[in-house]
Amino acid sequence: IVPTFILMPMTYLGGMFYSIDILPQFWQDVSKFNPIYYMVDSFRLGFLGVSTSDFWTSVSVLLIMIAILAIVSFYLLKKGVNIKT
Repeated sequence: IVPTFILMPMTYLGGMFYSIDILPQFWQDVSKFNPIYYMVDSFRLGFLGVSTSDFWTSVSVLLIMIAILAIVSFYLLKKGVNIKT
């Protein structure tokens, strides 16, 4: 369920397969809240030398996402959610 309803739309709205510049303005704005967009944009900058967003904005968004996911992971591990013993 997660790959179908969360990861697939995030991948398409992140500009992995095409540039988000071809999307309507509304979906371009939605894509700016997608962390995959910043990850893909950083890879494009590294490999192709082309970027649609500021490098430090991309790094900041990715570091914030890493921090949020780490906190959630530690919380869930401490709580023992779905851990079989």
